[in-house]
Amino acid sequence: MAKIEIEFLTDSGDLRELCRQYWQIDTHRKFVHKVIELSEVFKIPRTKLASTVAASCIASSRDEACSSCGTPRPFKSRADFQQRRSWGNWGSWTCDDCQEAQRAAAREETEQRDQRRRDLIQHELDASKDPGLSGERLSLVDVVYLVSLLRAGGSEDLAFILPHESFSLLLSPTPELDREILDHLYRRSIICIHPDSREESIVIEDGEFIRFVPSKVHWILPLLPEGPSAGRLLEDLEDLLKSDEWPEGWLAKSEEIHRKVALHECLQYLRVVIEDHGFEFRAGAMTCHVLKSVLKTFSVGQAYNFIWRAARDAAAFYVRETTSKAHAANIVPGSIQRMAERALAEAWDVKAYRRDFRAPESVLSQVLFTLALQLPEGGFNTIPPPEDSNNSEDRI
Repeated sequence: MAKIEIEFLTDSGDLRELCRQYWQIDTHRKFVHKVIELSEVFKIPRTKLASTVAASCIASSRDEACSSCGTPRPFKSRADFQQRRSWGNWGSWTCDDCQEAQRAAAREETEQRDQRRRDLIQHELDASKDPGLSGERLSLVDVVYLVSLLRAGGSEDLAFILPHESFSLLLSPTPELDREILDHLYRRSIICIHPDSREESIVIEDGEFIRFVPSKVHWILPLLPEGPSAGRLLEDLEDLLKSDEWPEGWLAKSEEIHRKVALHECLQYLRVVIEDHGFEFRAGAMTCHVLKSVLKTFSVGQAYNFIWRAARDAAAFYVRETTSKAHAANIVPGSIQRMAERALAEAWDVKAYRRDFRAPESVLSQVLFTLALQLPEGGFNTIPPPEDSNNSEDRI
């Protein structure tokens, strides 16, 4: 180890000598003079000796210097010197000035990256503003979805829409339909990613906008400065939904979306009762087919009846046959189908269940069934309209 070097901060000869003797070490790297001796020689109380030395000089060794600028690292005290010597090596160290410079460089890099991200998203937003968002170019599905989204996640001034994961209200009956709503509105350029969305919600590579996480981004409406405000647009769209004069083609579309939302309300309740019995079940094409068939003749409330009984029977089957939970859950769709077909064949008076508090009415259901279609009980006990063979739900 190199010797301890001293940079004096005082012109006093006595204090300079005190500093020399205080920091003097022998060949074994031990201090030559004891503190008690220095206290007596220089007439300074022991309790004030270290602070006096610290105010009078800076001690350091070139064995340990800043990895960036080479400035020697000062010793805070003798104890600091002994502790660092006991490590066996001095390790890496960066001085305060270099640390601050590194932090400033990191902040600048982050700010530049954030600005590039905002610029890319702003470019997409600006492109969506041509020709601008207005009620005249929106379909019924567009309007129902947009009004629902603004009600569920719009900020107080409607300047932005919160990330989906932050919604306090249920947007639609199922997470799958939530995602479909966001995808639909984004693909149609009715909503855009907000330029100030969080960094982790957007992926940018090589200066290109690659992908984003729909549940994490903030959203914004691509409104023209000279166009209607977000509040006025929402008011106009709600008035349009409530009016008796819908644009041509809206009525047929309302039947399609009625069937879609009713299906997802059934899927919502199915998930609740399946989980009630400790089962895990992911509804697929067969389950959707069964529930669509049920809803051709029965309301959502009546479908609840079949769903609850099928889940109860699956739980009894699981206990009675000592089968797996997966097998027991898989019999639920077939059980629903058989009960519904038997009820139809034998003209059962099928009791409609009430809405379960664990499957609350979504904002989408309220906007569609109560505001737009003005159905009693939010359409819960209304049989969905029959499907016209000339209209496909895939077009929604």
